[in-house]
Amino acid sequence: MRRGFGTLVWGAILIILGILIFFDNLRIFEFWASMGKLWPIILILVGIWVIYKRPEGTSTSVGVTPKQKNLSQGFGDLIIDAKDMDPDGLNLSSGFGDVEVNLTKARFEEKEHSININSGFGDVRVMLPQDVPVSALGKSLAGKIDILGRTADGLGNSLTYKDENYDACTRKVQINAKLGFGDIRIFRI
Repeated sequence: MRRGFGTLVWGAILIILGILIFFDNLRIFEFWASMGKLWPIILILVGIWVIYKRPEGTSTSVGVTPKQKNLSQGFGDLIIDAKDMDPDGLNLSSGFGDVEVNLTKARFEEKEHSININSGFGDVRVMLPQDVPVSALGKSLAGKIDILGRTADGLGNSLTYKDENYDACTRKVQINAKLGFGDIRIFRI
């Protein structure tokens, strides 16, 4: 399930509401007394989102080159195609939006490759080639984790996976994916 831009809009609405309620608690702004006047703003934001939402399947993407291994994005989807790239040391960070990493055509040398993904809100998807052993750790505050068919669902999830031949292989990949709210899926294609 792709959330992309919808996650951004609802996340922004929650942040705005949280700030307003926080100000109400500090007696800076009377949120509950003013809610009757402010609710049209929420309707306006939802209306703008409906009018300007991107068509299904489009996203903000960041291209990766072999020199660019630390990528961070606050809003929008982060889509990485690691074609012909040595993915060792890839560190991805996203605030709001999905993170998708395609490693199927990456250049895996004879070593252990380490990939770290951190995200606040959205889904994380990692596509692996069939012939590279994997060790993976997935952590999610709320959502489903699926690592090569093993799953955990609910709140405060943590799931580890290691291929049987991982320790004996010299060409392998270690993935650490940490997520606040959303689903983690690591799979082979």
